[in-house]
Amino acid sequence: MKHLTYFIFLCFLVSCQTKTESNTKTKLDLELVKVKEIKLEESDNPIGIVSSVKIDRDSVLYLLDISSSDVKIYNLQGKFIKRIGGKGKGPNQLLSPRNFCITEKFVIVGDLGNYTIKFFSKENSQLYKTLNMKKYRPVFGETLLFDNKIITTGLWDGERNYNDAVIVMDTSGNFLKSIGEYPPEYPEYEKLDATTFIDINSKGDMLICFIQSPSISIVNLLSGFSKKENFESMRNLYVSEKYKQDMLTIEDFEKINLSIFYNTCIRFLNDTLIVRGVAKHNEKSSSQGSFVNALNACEIFSEKFEMIGKSNVKGTMRDVFNGLILIEECDDPNNRIYSFYEARITQKK
Repeated sequence: MKHLTYFIFLCFLVSCQTKTESNTKTKLDLELVKVKEIKLEESDNPIGIVSSVKIDRDSVLYLLDISSSDVKIYNLQGKFIKRIGGKGKGPNQLLSPRNFCITEKFVIVGDLGNYTIKFFSKENSQLYKTLNMKKYRPVFGETLLFDNKIITTGLWDGERNYNDAVIVMDTSGNFLKSIGEYPPEYPEYEKLDATTFIDINSKGDMLICFIQSPSISIVNLLSGFSKKENFESMRNLYVSEKYKQDMLTIEDFEKINLSIFYNTCIRFLNDTLIVRGVAKHNEKSSSQGSFVNALNACEIFSEKFEMIGKSNVKGTMRDVFNGLILIEECDDPNNRIYSFYEARITQKK
């Protein structure tokens, strides 16, 4: 996939040179081209509500299914391999998983129901160790392992302010520090149910993005340097002033849900480019409680938060693997389809 990274970088370099020479903003086209489709085979454990999808270095697909409280594992030909977890309070079970990550040896899951972070062996699916986290409240989003530290989206109860967006712990579960904060428009009651997206590149830069906010932050985990773009011109697309009204009915919430944009994922496409999935519900997707059938698009930014391009796509963005964007195109339990898309960026004629 090295040609993809080079192709995007070359196009971006050309655009920057043109911009410097003409002192005008160069307009670019973004096209997403499907290069591979994966149809997951049916198993004895049907796929329910998938909150997070990841691909590891061995080209294995992991789905965090919050309906069955397990991680379902497939190869990139769609063949079911096995599952980890299952609903319950036992050692090898999960009660209410919220986020997870894949490392060389482990599947690490943040479980709100049991207030734990569990390390499962990738080899035999058995529990390796449990961190009992009475003060940690994992939220929907991500758990990552970087520099021998656990980086996770969650809230730290008690000693820590509930405004902390990302928690950093050692591998024994000891609190080290918090990074980032929730947007000011987020009410307290939404934080446990909202989704926070993070990603880390090879330079130690961490992206932070929230499901209902246009802002993007980058924090370097090694140096501490941080920068943020609020994208104020986009704010009204994500935030409805009607949320602030008292005594909203179910019908009010349904109308608001159809009027605003949501972020569905954010990843580094490579070490310098960022791709973010965005969605706007229609009546069908809203009634299904899924973004797959919503109006979906992918936005690509430079690390300086300059918008490079935006392209509509059929399905919701889930991950990036080897420079390719993973899109969930169908979430029917009996016809789950994921596809890889290549981002092609060219100058407008």
